[in-house]
This record gives sequence, C-alpha cells and structure tokens, in this order.
Amino acid sequence: MIAFFMLLAPIGASGLAQDVPPVAPPGSATRLQDISAALVLKRVPSGGAGEPSPEEIAARIQVLRRDSVENGDPAARRRASVAAANLVLAHQAAEPATKLFLGVADAGDRAELRKAAEEAQTLIRNALAELNQPGEGGQDADRDLRRLAKNLETLAETYLACASDDPPSIETIKSLLARLGVLSESDDPGLSDAALIWSAQLALSTPEVLSVMDSLPLAWSEPEANQRVSGLYLRLKRCELLAHRGGHVAALGLLNRLEEEAPSWFSGAESGLALRAVALFRLRVTTGWESSVSDMTSDAVQVWYKQRKDALAARITEGGKITMPLVDPLVTPSMR
Repeated sequence: MIAFFMLLAPIGASGLAQDVPPVAPPGSATRLQDISAALVLKRVPSGGAGEPSPEEIAARIQVLRRDSVENGDPAARRRASVAAANLVLAHQAAEPATKLFLGVADAGDRAELRKAAEEAQTLIRNALAELNQPGEGGQDADRDLRRLAKNLETLAETYLACASDDPPSIETIKSLLARLGVLSESDDPGLSDAALIWSAQLALSTPEVLSVMDSLPLAWSEPEANQRVSGLYLRLKRCELLAHRGGHVAALGLLNRLEEEAPSWFSGAESGLALRAVALFRLRVTTGWESSVSDMTSDAVQVWYKQRKDALAARITEGGKITMPLVDPLVTPSMR
C-alpha cells in the first residue's frame, strides 16, 4: 500500500517518467459532462423472487395514485397515498438520484429529482391530513402508516435539499442529518441504506466537517448479497467524503482497494458496471485533488494529472457505451 501511495504522489518530473498511464485515444470523454451525457444506468437484480419490472412499477404507481383519490375507503386511500409516494421516491427518482450520487447530475437531472420529491410530498401530505382528522389515525395500522409517511417525508425533503440549485443552509443540513440518523437505524435495509446514502450526499454539500463518514461501511467490506448496488455506492461515498475532507491520496488508495474487491460482489457483466463506477469516482477524486493544488504545481505535474485523468476516462468509456449500476435510493418492501 505504501508503494501505491508513492505511485499516486506527483512529486516531480523524475517520478512521472516511471508511471505514465496510457493516454486516452482521440475523442475519448475526459470531461464529466461528456460522461454524463453518454451514461446509461442499468438495474442490477437484487436476487429477490418476483422482482417487478420498471413497467410493472410504473403501472403500479398509476393504480395507487388513482386509489389515493378515488377509493371510497379512507384507510385504503391513505395507504395508497403512502405506497405511491414510496414507489415514486424509490423508482421514479432512481435515475436522477443515481446521477447525483455519481457526481454527474446536470440541471435537468436535478429538476427531475425535485419533481419526484414534490410529487411524493403531495401524496404524503394528503395521507397525513386524513390521518390527523378527528376520529382518524387511532388504530395501530394507522400509527404504523403515519410513521412510514413521516419517514418518507424526511427522505423527500432530503431529495429537495440535495437537488437544489442553491446549497442548503448548514442548519437545514444538520436538521435533516439528525432525522436521517434515526432512519439509518431501521431494520428495513432499504430504508437504512437510503438514509446513509443521502446523509453522505448532504454532507458533501457543505465545507464543514461532519461525522457522517463514521456511519458508513468500510470501503473494502463486502455488502449483503441483496444490497450489492446500494452497498457499492455507500462505500464509494465513504471514499468521496474522505476526499472532501482533503484526504485525496487516502481516498484514491481506498478506491484502488475497492476496485480489487468490488468485482467479486457481482456476477458476469455486472462486474464491469461496478468497475466503471469505481473508475468514475477515481476520476472525480483525481480532478478534485488537481484543483486543490493547481496553484502549486509545475507544468510537468499538470501533465501527470492530465494523463491520469485521460487514462481513467479511457477506462470508463471503453467499448463506447458507458453503463453503470442504477441504485434504488429507497425500497420499503411492505409498501410495494
């Protein structure tokens, strides 16, 4: 590992000559915007029986939306509202949220994420308004539904904060982190992972050093088989938070270790998706490292950074189609 850190450190022209990565071929995407434009997100099956297709999920959301308005049974109407909000946050927001996690979301992605969060908020508020009416919400089932609705409300507000064109205030961040901290203790793995991933994303929106990284799993620890994708992104976020604190070299060392471990968590072609995601984070951390020292580097060192970024971009774009794993930020099985 010490040798690897020495390899990463661009200390002078003599060191560069010993480690010159292959230069990316002409036309390779070396800018994050180019990678974002060509990115294709692929859903990786969790291995669960009867996992619904995207088309089935979209149809289910439509049915739930209709029931949330037209069903004559108030209890069924409330449950449909919360279930629809859950699926909107879990699936309708999945693509823009994944791009946000990958660090390549553009204005359109952020707008799409805000739209999903606002739709979920409307559904949740409708359910809570009924639950808070006199004579309603007293049954155990309704108390459980209110708890689920409040959990989803926290996540929807977090989506909005992270997707905002203006960074949220530190007060907003800390308030949401406190609420997400409670959700991270849930025995529902989907909800717990969602809380941790979004906590990390929130922490990246402020220069203040927050303790979120301590709650994330170690970069090289193997996730549960049914949490491979969310587990991968949690570990990538841990590396990104370390770089955010100024530990770019350490973050790159962890990403190197993750690149060795992650393929064994996936099967067949899915391993390639994971490796591309790791390479993208390596590119982003390298770019951030270069920016942090740009005023102090020589021309030779700047060449080193360019060659490193070109090599990573070539790896990401190899084969012409940039495909990475899609992560569902939230799936509450009981609400499907």
